[in-house]
Amino acid sequence: MRGSLAGQDQEFVLDNKTRIIIDAGVPKQSAIYDEALGMIDNAQEWLVLTSQYFAPGVGTQALARALARGVKITYYYSHYSMHGPLEGPIHGVAQWGLKQRLPAALFEKRLPRGVHLHAKLLATEQGAMIGSHNYGDLGVQLGTAEIALQRDDAAFAKRAVAFIEKQITDATNDRH
Repeated sequence: MRGSLAGQDQEFVLDNKTRIIIDAGVPKQSAIYDEALGMIDNAQEWLVLTSQYFAPGVGTQALARALARGVKITYYYSHYSMHGPLEGPIHGVAQWGLKQRLPAALFEKRLPRGVHLHAKLLATEQGAMIGSHNYGDLGVQLGTAEIALQRDDAAFAKRAVAFIEKQITDATNDRH
């Protein structure tokens, strides 16, 4: 991807509310992550985030700042055990360390063992972003190529959240 985009992240405007953002895969460069941080910083009322991991780094600090501003945050992420026998324990230790430093409210929606979440959604009262980015520092540091659809539309954001929460509810209920 890096070569085909000449090392430059790309943005394609679809209409006055919607754009596609592509990260070229350059280490320490991510237009998607920058946009995600901006969305978190601009959230005023609520924010919903889904990821396969509880992603550490700058994003968690932005979430903590949003909580301090009074933003209601719902962060859905998979239980660390869902990441396999080698990667899982590493994530478990990382989550334990983060729980010592970050507000407990960020950890309330960890999914139960057996329910794997791979969806990546960041939604606020202003709009939503859906794509392949985990909204964490590691992919940015490594330079992973990613894509996202970002739409500045409150109704779209609410529909996206309702859809993902239904999927989570159904998966959790199917487990029992």
